[in-house]
Amino acid sequence: MGRFDEAMTLARNYLAECQGESALDLEICELRNKIALILYWQGDLASAAAELEAVEEVISSAGNSQAERAIKSSRANLRREMGDAAGAISDIRDLISDYPEDAPRNELATLYCTLSLAYLDAGEPRDALAASQNAVQLDIEHSGGLHGNGARDWNNCGLAWLELGMPEDASRAFEESLRIHDEIGDSSSMRRLIVQVNLGRAHMAKGNFETAREVIEDALARQEKIFGAQHRDVAATLTNLAVLYGHMGMMADSAKVARRALKIDLAVYGEGHPELIADYTNLAGPLISLGQYGAAEKWLGKGHEIAVSYFGPRHFKAAYCRTQLSICLYRKGDIAKAIPEMQSVIRIFEESLGPTHPQVKNCRAVLELMSSRRL
Repeated sequence: MGRFDEAMTLARNYLAECQGESALDLEICELRNKIALILYWQGDLASAAAELEAVEEVISSAGNSQAERAIKSSRANLRREMGDAAGAISDIRDLISDYPEDAPRNELATLYCTLSLAYLDAGEPRDALAASQNAVQLDIEHSGGLHGNGARDWNNCGLAWLELGMPEDASRAFEESLRIHDEIGDSSSMRRLIVQVNLGRAHMAKGNFETAREVIEDALARQEKIFGAQHRDVAATLTNLAVLYGHMGMMADSAKVARRALKIDLAVYGEGHPELIADYTNLAGPLISLGQYGAAEKWLGKGHEIAVSYFGPRHFKAAYCRTQLSICLYRKGDIAKAIPEMQSVIRIFEESLGPTHPQVKNCRAVLELMSSRRL
């Protein structure tokens, strides 16, 4: 429900009660694990990491290998969220290589799922796809694939195929995920609706804008009916809708829904949370097209400030904001600043994502257009 402060008060009060009684260490660890999750949603990633580290120490001393793997996986996933995708990949691969043959296969599938997301964040979609496909195979071995985890992993396959520029394959993966959700009676969950939005993104990538609009707007209406108009996943859907409207040339509508997404996330997460970075850059795009350069620079500056504070000035998330800023400078006629800004952005992307990453190629193409005054 996004009521993080209330959740934290409840969790800490219950923790105090447990510590005053004869509660088992593992019960307390489970509660502290939830506190770490709340801290993450509140944007306090460092405190969440410290909480998980303390939990791991207790679990390691207790000798519960299954619980220890779970907490190490949580720490690796948080490491990914904090911008260290490469470190997360290393940690998860170690967990997979040491995974016991007699341990539950569905837990191994979850590790491959986490690995896939880390590869996506690192800009390595082929490895992300391979990890997701491994997870799908394990799902089939464990439950015939007809399980929520199977739907989850088909969705991750779709995300990887989208990044690889293969929207037809992505569509089939998302459709399979939706089929599983519907077959297991999960047709109205937020998880299922997120997959529907991703299917809309695949239609968008194929240029089927009207179909994409129908799919995403339907998902939005369902989300609002079930979870209310101020839910964080509603904001995520609005963000995708803003991108779609931009592709359709509906810049005023794009800015309108982007503002609404930002307003929701501000209410949910508060100022300065890393979830707002995408909101700020997403709003700046249509504002640039509408000629509202001052407003666009303002939002890009706020997004860049958050990205630098969480991930550092040489991280690709900070560079994304500067990419938009370069285009904004060019559009308003400040070409002398726009070109060096884009050149600097390209160097950051090459360092963090590699010289052949699609983002590097896109920025080089934009730079060429800028230099020839054809953008």
